[in-house]
Order: sequence, then C-alpha cells, then structure tokens
Amino acid sequence: DREAIEHAEMAIRLSPMDPERALVYGCLAVAHYTAGRYDETLHFTGEVLRLRPGFQGAQRLRCAALAQLGRIDEAREYLEHVRIGQPHLTLQWIRESVPYQTPETMERFCEGMRKAGVTES
Repeated sequence: DREAIEHAEMAIRLSPMDPERALVYGCLAVAHYTAGRYDETLHFTGEVLRLRPGFQGAQRLRCAALAQLGRIDEAREYLEHVRIGQPHLTLQWIRESVPYQTPETMERFCEGMRKAGVTES
C-alpha cells in the first residue's frame, strides 16, 4: 500500500496536468482503501469522480468506503446512485468482475459493499 501510494503521488508531482490523472487518483483510492484509510479513499474517489463522473469503479469504492466508516445511511443512499449505472450489482458480480489482486482486498471490498446493502445474488 505504502509503495503504491508513494509511486502515485510521485506521478502526480511529475505530471500534475496529466489528462489521465483520474486513473492515478483511482490507484490512490484503492491503495488507501486497502490500508483501511477510508477518509482518504473518499477524498480520492471524489477526485476521480470530479474528473470522470461516470466512473463506476470509483462509485463502487466510494460506496464501500462510506459503509466502512460506519456512514451506513449515506452508503445506502449512494448505492442507489451506483445502481443507476449498475442496476443488477451483486456481490457475485463483484467477485467475478472486479480485478482486485488479493483475496483479502476482495473480501474487504465485499464487506463494505455488503454493509451498504449489496446482496449476494
């Protein structure tokens, strides 16, 4: 997590006007989520969504972070926003389609989404 954050921050410093910086912010959001820093996850998903409002991966991660922070009502409300673009979102779909590299990261993400109200199928 620390190394990913350092590299992403360096990329932003080296190219602050990069038209693809939303992807770097997305990497930072995932790294902070993995590290359990959900406030930082919210910050960086906010940056991603400011640059790319329809980015569903950032929307899902934001929803999970809100839930992990115990902001369940906000997470469930935000899930309704997520479901505009993904009306059939399930934990099964997440496990099959979201490319997290470790089982621990996937389980933590599914935990957040479950808290927000996403069901198994």
